[in-house]
Amino acid sequence: AQVTTTKTVSPSYDCAKAVTFAEVTVCQSNTLAEKDRTLAETYKSVLAKSEDKQGLRSTLNDWRKNKRDKCRTPECIDAAYDQIIIELTAD
Repeated sequence: AQVTTTKTVSPSYDCAKAVTFAEVTVCQSNTLAEKDRTLAETYKSVLAKSEDKQGLRSTLNDWRKNKRDKCRTPECIDAAYDQIIIELTAD
């Protein structure tokens, strides 16, 4: 019999420091953790090319506070990640 091991995906932040519902939920879901990693990579890439680094940081902080952290379901968090990734890559 073949044993399949599921690799646990970690988000871009330390789950030991997760406090909000959204942070904890992302830590418990490989799918959401993968989206968090994608967002972190996308953000880093866009930030490197951006002429308005402060504005970009503000956009991400606003998204975290006003979109992701207001979510009360994994589906909402998933949609929030999709939205910000699309928003960051739109330009």
